Amino acid sequence: MRSSALTVLDPLRFGTLRRVARCLGVGWDLVKDIHKSTLRLLYRSIPFQKVRYLGIDEFGIRKGHEYRTVVTDLRTGRTLHAVEGKGKEEIRPFLKKFAGKDRKREAVAMDVSSAYFSPVREVLPHVEIVFDRCPIMALMNQAIEDLRREQQRDLIRRGNGPSKGTGSSCRAAMRT
Repeated sequence: MRSSALTVLDPLRFGTLRRVARCLGVGWDLVKDIHKSTLRLLYRSIPFQKVRYLGIDEFGIRKGHEYRTVVTDLRTGRTLHAVEGKGKEEIRPFLKKFAGKDRKREAVAMDVSSAYFSPVREVLPHVEIVFDRCPIMALMNQAIEDLRREQQRDLIRRGNGPSKGTGSSCRAAMRT
């Protein structure tokens, strides 16, 4: 049984369940069942006491209409928890189990989202929260663009600004 499981599991590192089933000439459900039972064995007991840094992220399925949330150990890359959805209630039970009595947790990396921030702050109040850089940069760029547009409108209202589309708004702003 073990060698047949390895025959299925090794190719799964490089292909999908369907492709491996087709190559081996077996049913898709057999490959899926072997894979699921192996994952259950591997993730039956996860040594949470060794985990110091968590990563929390979600990904969309079916063009963004369905989501999954994944929690990983950032040091090893191991998936610690995966759940359907992307809200507070989906992640809170795992965080409570994870927190336990161990105060050695150091940081959690996540998107800028209250769905993750609130439960992490509530359950793990002592850990540092590190936000994903990309959404923060997008928010900063939007704020800078809004400020630039507001200043351009103000200059035009005062009669110091250029007409729309002249491209000399920077020169006009520097004169005032």
